[in-house]
Amino acid sequence: MDPQRENFLLLSIARTDSTLRDLEVEQQQLPKRVAELERTLAKIDAGEAEAAARLESMQKERRVLEQSLQDHEEQLKKYKGQLMQVGSNKEYTAMLHEIGAVEKKIDEEEERLLVLMDEVETATTSNKETVAGFREQHGARSAEKQGIEARLEEITAHVARLHEEKPKLLTELETATRKRYERLLQRHGDAGVVRLTNGYCGGCGTQTPPQVAVEVRKGDQIITCQSCGRMLVDDPA
Repeated sequence: MDPQRENFLLLSIARTDSTLRDLEVEQQQLPKRVAELERTLAKIDAGEAEAAARLESMQKERRVLEQSLQDHEEQLKKYKGQLMQVGSNKEYTAMLHEIGAVEKKIDEEEERLLVLMDEVETATTSNKETVAGFREQHGARSAEKQGIEARLEEITAHVARLHEEKPKLLTELETATRKRYERLLQRHGDAGVVRLTNGYCGGCGTQTPPQVAVEVRKGDQIITCQSCGRMLVDDPA
């Protein structure tokens, strides 16, 4: 095989391996970010539910208090009607005592109701702002989650495509070169051929002697890293 052609194939394989490494790292990291966003969304939902529950609790107390006040006012009206029908001073005194107790209860409930109405009004306004904030956060985080999931889908498809394309490139190599690549790939686990960038091996990071770098750039023979043994290719891109 023409050395230039083989060098081109090795460069294509190096680029494929490099892209695969980057994509697979991102592919592993993105689900963690999705999980983080899901936890954040759950907290936002819980916060919104808690805010709504607090307001509902206050509104429920107000409804209960208003009903109690109405009941006591009806009871007072009944007692006052019965007051004129009692037949003895003892019964009259007892009825006045009952009326006084109900009036005191009404005063307490009216005072509490006025305070509660202010609290409910304030809480309603505050709750609207709180819920709006929660929903804004929820929308932003949901959009981010959808973006990441779309990116993950894109990466998965790209990785699958590269895994299909790489064997085709390997079959075009000379048998000895392909076996050499496979041995190096098995040894290092990430790549058997790497790009030489600014005189440094793309696999182990070792600086290559200038003369070796020159030979790599020529591309007319296979040059290996003196440190890790990976095959080196020049990538002008």
